[in-house]
Amino acid sequence: MRNTSTRDIALCIDLLSALPSFLGLFLLYRVRQVSVLLGLQIYSTLVSIWVAFMLNFVFQLPYVFTFAYVFVGVTIATTGLGYMLYKSLSRLGITHLLKES
Repeated sequence: MRNTSTRDIALCIDLLSALPSFLGLFLLYRVRQVSVLLGLQIYSTLVSIWVAFMLNFVFQLPYVFTFAYVFVGVTIATTGLGYMLYKSLSRLGITHLLKES
């Protein structure tokens, strides 16, 4: 039987990273009619929880501190920049592309 290395485990964890991303995107899609900002924040939180877990598991970094700085960075990128992009597209009249048919 083969010993499982940290690299093999990290690869498996990385392959699972699509799950929290898709869950976050699904929730963003569902709450977009209520609040786009809420959806973006939910997405940021889920992705931050997962990335902090991976960094803690692979590199033994402290979870709380890792979550905090990942959360700040992801929130700036998705909620801050993403919302500005959404509002810009809205002003250009391109929001019909974002709505269901």
